[in-house]
Amino acid sequence: MSQTERYKILVVEDEVEMGELIKLFLSRVGDEVQTATNGRQGIAMAEQNPPDLIILELMLPDLNGWEVYQIIKATTALRQVPVLLTEAFTAESIYPEAKRVGMDGYLIKPFTLPELLTARQALLDGKTYYPLGSTNKSGNRS
Repeated sequence: MSQTERYKILVVEDEVEMGELIKLFLSRVGDEVQTATNGRQGIAMAEQNPPDLIILELMLPDLNGWEVYQIIKATTALRQVPVLLTEAFTAESIYPEAKRVGMDGYLIKPFTLPELLTARQALLDGKTYYPLGSTNKSGNRS
């Protein structure tokens, strides 16, 4: 798919304003965006209407982002959906764990619209995205 095609994106973010801002940004490039404010709601929405990409906040009020990620990857219909983790922690504190569990990407808050769009496109193109560098799914730098 090209960058101009319409993607289905699920944003799981407990800060309603942040979720709406991400939705606004991605809607402007033509994406169909749904938002969930907790992990359980996000999982249910993803199972009901599998998205092309999930943007997942780490610190959620019910399940944390790691738990939501594990459930998503254990669900056959969602296993191939890329997940972009977001949080206000520095890359050094989250990067090793995100890589260890196989997270598709990580974006540090606050982020800019160009950073969000770059991460979105990398994951939709089958690559990983980390502030320290992106690789394709086989681990080769691109």
